[in-house]
Amino acid sequence: MRLLLFSWLFLIPFLANLFCSHVVLVASQCQSDQQSLLLQLKSSLNFTVNQSVQLVKWSQDTDCCNWSGVVCDGGGHVTGLNLSYESISGGIENSTGLFGLRYLRSLNLAFNGFSPIEIPSRLTSLTDLTYLNLSKAGFVGQIPIAISRMTRELYLDGGNEWCQALSSSLTTLQVLSLSTCFLSDFSNLKSLRFSSCGLNRKFPEKIFQQLQLGNNQFDGQVLELRNASSSVLDTLDLSDKRLEGPIPKSIFQLKKLKILLLSSNKFNGTVQLDSIQRLANLTTLDLSYNSLAVNASSSSSFLPRFTTLKLASCNLSKIPNLKNQSRLFHLDLSDNQIPGEVPNWIWEIVNGPNGFLTHLNLSRNSLVGLQEPYSISNLIVLDLHANLLQGKIPPPPPSAVYVDYSNNNLSSSIPADIGDVLNTAVFFSL
Repeated sequence: MRLLLFSWLFLIPFLANLFCSHVVLVASQCQSDQQSLLLQLKSSLNFTVNQSVQLVKWSQDTDCCNWSGVVCDGGGHVTGLNLSYESISGGIENSTGLFGLRYLRSLNLAFNGFSPIEIPSRLTSLTDLTYLNLSKAGFVGQIPIAISRMTRELYLDGGNEWCQALSSSLTTLQVLSLSTCFLSDFSNLKSLRFSSCGLNRKFPEKIFQQLQLGNNQFDGQVLELRNASSSVLDTLDLSDKRLEGPIPKSIFQLKKLKILLLSSNKFNGTVQLDSIQRLANLTTLDLSYNSLAVNASSSSSFLPRFTTLKLASCNLSKIPNLKNQSRLFHLDLSDNQIPGEVPNWIWEIVNGPNGFLTHLNLSRNSLVGLQEPYSISNLIVLDLHANLLQGKIPPPPPSAVYVDYSNNNLSSSIPADIGDVLNTAVFFSL
């Protein structure tokens, strides 16, 4: 029998902030020299008037700090300039107005038509520039090396020439966003972002502080990482990348690592859970849905203090020793071969002094019962479906929003007081 019980609608608000964090609007009066430089810039650019949204509105009669696309600091100096989507086709290479804006920190020239113009080397005269966006701006040729050294964040969309120009001299660059490039040397980068760019390349050997590869597809094996023990890498997200072969042993030597996400690949071989002990700072681990066998038979209580542990479909034959995981709030051991009873020390994690464990998924295993005494009062999500549970229906957590006991051998009788127990439950399935 399958019962669906809805007691109230559970709503979770989501707030998204998509506005660029580099732009801060400050009400101020524009300095006269700044206004003159901007008007010189406008007059030097070739753009289509009826397609312009911002440049066409720049006028001597209004304060330049109020012009669209212009950001000023409190002293009336121009610090940000957004000229994206302005149908600009030329004139920027000789613009004394632009290169005279010595307080400029952010420059966005994306989505214009500068082809066949090369990126102006005079951009290096903007010594305060930290953000430069040239994505789909139409520039050709190589990126001046000095530009990669002066900016902290660089957004590009170009060919291999651009990649080669950057690969040997990334010194102060902290964020690099590319859509059709691939580099070979990232020794100084702290963050690399390839997001939804259709990349399909062999995985790079060198990594650094944060490696986020978005929705791109790589293939092949991940090579052993050089000097892993001295790396400052704290986030490694390689999930859903079609990577194969064994997980490099050097990954487990990344001492600063806090987040390790390797799910939904083709990694194979055996991972000894004890090898995670070396990652003392690790808080989040996801090895789910590979071709791995995670061996937890000898796992000690000296594992890192996890907040999230996901080992779904990892050929586990027992529940790892997590007795000391007082900070664990999300545990997913679903789709394994775990037999026997759910040990009652798990309920101690749920109901400990801090009561951190709120999401527990042990579905699609061979579990036959819940070891007593058990108390699951603090769980928000409890998924035990597709096991071999027998006997009476376990009382659902009163704080739960999702409970699934379906596809077991539990008694079909529903407790009469279940409505009182499910104070906040949204979904209950038998």
